[in-house]
Amino acid sequence: MNTVFYLVRHGEKNDVKDNGPLTILGKKQAKHTALYLSHYPIQQIVTSPKVRTKQTAEIIGNILQVPITVESLLEERAEWRHEEYDLEHFLAIWKKASSHRHWSPPVGQSSYQAGKRMEKAVHNLCRGLDKHVIIVSHGGTISDFLRNTIPSSDLTLFKRYFDDVSILECSITIIEYKQEEEKFILRTVNFTDHLSKIDLSK
Repeated sequence: MNTVFYLVRHGEKNDVKDNGPLTILGKKQAKHTALYLSHYPIQQIVTSPKVRTKQTAEIIGNILQVPITVESLLEERAEWRHEEYDLEHFLAIWKKASSHRHWSPPVGQSSYQAGKRMEKAVHNLCRGLDKHVIIVSHGGTISDFLRNTIPSSDLTLFKRYFDDVSILECSITIIEYKQEEEKFILRTVNFTDHLSKIDLSK
């Protein structure tokens, strides 16, 4: 029995502070993602509880007519809180955590810990029959998860699309979990072709 996961980063949000909602473009990105994923036999959507991920999941779920579950294990590695750090300082912390994956930053989790947290959520969804599940999460968490579970040699094959940190808004990464082999297989990463026809004038 195998489970196919479609890892979707949330759409564009209004600002970089904490828990901002989607922009108009972000909502269009989510709609186009849903239309693309309607060609797959999706049975369930699981989302991080943040506003931007829940809104993305709701737009996709309304189009695909599948149930949505909220899972806190899918939250971002760290959130910028402007009252604690200026943006430049926060981004410097983020960059160091991405490069030194076991370093415990002063805000959020290490890159490795965040990846393990998402891995736990994914494994919880692997139980039972063959499934096709959309996971709506965050760029950092998705990247951390991939770096934990996919061999670096496989990620290198997708270097054009993946550079450890650049998981784009409403991009789709497809992985398959082979239960008999107990391993993840990367099918595609950071796919964004479905967003190329968004009409920004409307």
